Amino acid sequence: MNKEFPSKVADAVRLRLTQLRAAENLSQITHHPPMGLHKLTGNRKNQFAIWAKEKYRIVFHALDEEDQIIKDLDVPKDTIQKIKIIEVVNYHV
Repeated sequence: MNKEFPSKVADAVRLRLTQLRAAENLSQITHHPPMGLHKLTGNRKNQFAIWAKEKYRIVFHALDEEDQIIKDLDVPKDTIQKIKIIEVVNYHV
């Protein structure tokens, strides 16, 4: 990660990944700072993101029990127990 990102961003991403692993389900990830869980729209429909550091985000899909992408992101977050990380990106550039 340190090859791709500044060290403070890489450290923040590692912390967020640890927090995601520790959560039993998505309801334990807050939409308030510092995590800032939010649904994405447009060409990123069906994806979630959390804040990593500055404008960097960890983008992921929510998965069902069969590891299929959940397309209805309005399902209760306590039912989402699996995610698939897509990328760490600054999509604001």
